Amino acid sequence: MERQNTSSHCVYKHLLPDGRYYIGITSHLLSRWEHRGLHYKNTKLFYPCIKEYGWDNIEHIVLHNNLSLAEAQELERKHIKEAKEAGVSLNQNNGGTPGSGKRRRKSLNLKEDSEWHFVPVKIYKDSKLVGSFDSLHEAAREFGITRWSLMRSIRNGRPTKGGYLIVKT
Repeated sequence: MERQNTSSHCVYKHLLPDGRYYIGITSHLLSRWEHRGLHYKNTKLFYPCIKEYGWDNIEHIVLHNNLSLAEAQELERKHIKEAKEAGVSLNQNNGGTPGSGKRRRKSLNLKEDSEWHFVPVKIYKDSKLVGSFDSLHEAAREFGITRWSLMRSIRNGRPTKGGYLIVKT
């Protein structure tokens, strides 16, 4: 199944039984929520909760839909700020942009990082196409994989730790 970039984004919440929650945005809701939360494996706060409670015991709620990316990012920041102020946030960063709040890693000697941001890619798992994206940045956000892992996969021609093979298109 090949996914295409759309201009319609949504803001969603994963609500745990204990009242804590994770806020996110996506333009591919069903694919983001598939595989019982595996796309959140790189989240230090939320993924351990998925393992503890189980994906089916977490309530998955769409808060806003049919948004532009800018609108979705603004609402994501707002909801994360409210959750952090209430002490119930499972988000590591403040939202709005993928990886905000994470420290910048050393360059992988791949030309200029900004050039890699807009590289169109296809992602394969077990030799099957699982996604086609207009940018490396979009693919990283959708799959919960760092851009650095995706760039390393392209550079080395080897899959990421999660078994995804990234190919420039």
